[in-house]
Amino acid sequence: RGIVISAEGDKIIVLSYYDFDIYYSHNAGSTWSYYSVSTANDEFTQIAANHDLSIAVAGTEYSSTSTDSDSGRLFISTDFGVSFTALPEIDGSRYYWWDAIDMSYDGRVIVVGSDYSDSSSSYPDSSGYLYRSTDYGESFSHVPTSDNSPKEWNAVKVSGDGNKLFAAESGVSLYRSYLNVDSNITTTSPLEVVEIKENLTSSSTAYLALAMSNDSRIAALGIYGENIYVSYYNQ
Repeated sequence: RGIVISAEGDKIIVLSYYDFDIYYSHNAGSTWSYYSVSTANDEFTQIAANHDLSIAVAGTEYSSTSTDSDSGRLFISTDFGVSFTALPEIDGSRYYWWDAIDMSYDGRVIVVGSDYSDSSSSYPDSSGYLYRSTDYGESFSHVPTSDNSPKEWNAVKVSGDGNKLFAAESGVSLYRSYLNVDSNITTTSPLEVVEIKENLTSSSTAYLALAMSNDSRIAALGIYGENIYVSYYNQ
């Protein structure tokens, strides 16, 4: 379900979707070990890591068949994937599907996005919001959009320095933000919509993948049933 590889290629972390194990290799895949996250009672959804995998964050999704009260959790590793511990819940009154996670080159800036469903669904009050940490996951704050409404986030990408953010909302819009890593994201500086200057032929657009170069000058967006779109920033 999720794989991350260090910049040097020697370290790999792999999530197991159907159990609660995380597999890791420190010799480019020659041998593997695993860590069982005993406090994870829901399926893992996504993982992100910094450049050398010394910091990694993995997310789970809420399940109605969960054996405990977990509402979808975030787990962090600070030892190259050898062990993971649960981060404090951002808001215990909501449910989460952490489908979108990314972080800066050094791991200081972490952005996570949850899927959304309203109270009429079988998973009521799921978040549908983006959250950002600038202290290696110690705390998270809400990242607003221009309308500040919940959305189905399925991909985020953070630049290497943590100052730029792209976030894809399933089937609707692509957002971006240019902010200093030490600034606060407030309702007066929300994410703005990025215009895609081509006509999309699909009636149900789905943004499935985002990628960005470490210096953020090149970004790519993959759309289901469409093309790959590339943005170049030459300034």
